[in-house]
Amino acid sequence: MKGLSFREYLELKYHQKFSPCTLAQIIENHIPISQEIVRQTKPLQYFQEYLKNGYYPFFMESESLFDHKLDEVVNMILEIELPLLKRLDLSYIKKLKQILWILAKTVPFVPNMSKLSERIGINRKTLLLYIQYLGDAGLQNIFIKMLRELLHCKNQIKYCSTIPTYPICCLMS
Repeated sequence: MKGLSFREYLELKYHQKFSPCTLAQIIENHIPISQEIVRQTKPLQYFQEYLKNGYYPFFMESESLFDHKLDEVVNMILEIELPLLKRLDLSYIKKLKQILWILAKTVPFVPNMSKLSERIGINRKTLLLYIQYLGDAGLQNIFIKMLRELLHCKNQIKYCSTIPTYPICCLMS
């Protein structure tokens, strides 16, 4: 699930078109780039709105249903796609939801994989496998980085969500 950049959001929602810039362009030309943007719009005026419900294009249908639509997509991935693609027994879906819920609820945090696996009631190896499944499903791009770090090192790593806001209140139901 790849979300919209702030630039893409402004274009879709407010028809404000800006050319994409590479990091190198921004570093080298940040003043003229920012001056051009500010001439056309006041980006901070829209930023909180983007953080709240602009990352995924569900706002195009109905802003009031954003949370509901997001939960539907996540549940479809967890309850239909993952079991089919990973041959995962449906009885384990609740554990996947718990992992995602705990990680999203406590962003940013430093998870201790042993304690997290104990809290969820699965062994550490299974926890790492489930985190890989969540990453493979694209639910959180950070899981790929998280797995790389876990395979190289410690029990603890820093976890920061790539999704600006992600209400997962319905996942636990």
